[in-house]
Amino acid sequence: MFDFTTETILNDLSRVSVLTDTQDASLAIGEKALYIKRQNKYRSANVKNIFKSAGYNPVLEVAHVSVPASVAVGDLLRINIDVILSGSQNAEYTRWAVNKGKPFFVEYLVATASAVVDTHGPLIAAFANKALKKEGFSDIVISYNATSDKLEVTATNEYQRIVGASIEKYNAVTFEFDVVTTATIKTAGLEGFGTSWFLTKNIKLPTVENMRFMGEHQDELPIANSLYDQYSIFLESARNITGQGAVGQAMVSKTVHVIYVLSSLSSTFEALINDGLGNTKLKNAQTNAALYFSALADVVLSQVALSAATVVANTFVGSLDAYFADFNLATGVTFALVAGTGDTNNAGFAITGAQVRSVGAQTAGAKSIRVRATDANGSYTEVLTITVGA
Repeated sequence: MFDFTTETILNDLSRVSVLTDTQDASLAIGEKALYIKRQNKYRSANVKNIFKSAGYNPVLEVAHVSVPASVAVGDLLRINIDVILSGSQNAEYTRWAVNKGKPFFVEYLVATASAVVDTHGPLIAAFANKALKKEGFSDIVISYNATSDKLEVTATNEYQRIVGASIEKYNAVTFEFDVVTTATIKTAGLEGFGTSWFLTKNIKLPTVENMRFMGEHQDELPIANSLYDQYSIFLESARNITGQGAVGQAMVSKTVHVIYVLSSLSSTFEALINDGLGNTKLKNAQTNAALYFSALADVVLSQVALSAATVVANTFVGSLDAYFADFNLATGVTFALVAGTGDTNNAGFAITGAQVRSVGAQTAGAKSIRVRATDANGSYTEVLTITVGA
């Protein structure tokens, strides 16, 4: 049995398509396959499951440190910030004897006395933030929050964790710095999933050879500051009866193909999955629940009989339903009247939920309204006709 895993990044879908039996003679009559040109051809019969893990953005950690209530000329203050990394370690953050971290120290000599925090607080923050910059960039950002009268210490990436921060004052008697105020975590940090940082840190990036000019199987690098959704395709294929250790036994290849797709392209990618492999393969990786995607393609009005003699304000006209391209009824859809071709009589009607109602009296005849249906994956607009009898 063969068993291995591949990892692929897709920044566009130009090389992803659905093959039919008329395009590929190896497919059975009526069979389809999902084809990723530089990676694999996935036949529906061989794909057992596809698990989706949606990407999510990180949360940068933020700590608050109270500013001393007053400062005097000649006070030497020191800002002490202790930072570690939550994920893989970076040599720049390493120090011996402590759980891989990096202390930041900034000393500030008070030049003007003040008992107003809003006066000296911003000065301390501005000086500290400038001192921490290296070639125009900061490993940690310090600002002043006027609402809380605190220094705000903010991480610059999703892996930084602030394990301690304080403002200290130099003691001329002991020749040491005494702690004046300490930090509290305002916002706990959270690593993102499917971010460009995540992909750079966690997957094996392509080599120069794989990136060769005009190469048919070029690999792709993550786009900075972009979000990706993860699709894990579990593939199982029968192999020939072969091998000394498998005489008389059927060999099976079980492989996992992990594909990271730009979140903005996920709906289109899922539509290709459903078209090529059927709509039962795609599942939520966390809940194992089936994920079904199909684009909205039809809006239907189930109208009741109307008469111009009886229609008044708020008269019920009918109910709206939306359908996918495969004719299945869509759920979680919102409806709205929108401007455009066919909106001739929009002003005479209103939509509440999925119900169409008359705004006021109506004359006999055919009325044209333009309705847009919207779900989590997109929208579809259709012109509908309402018939009002005499």
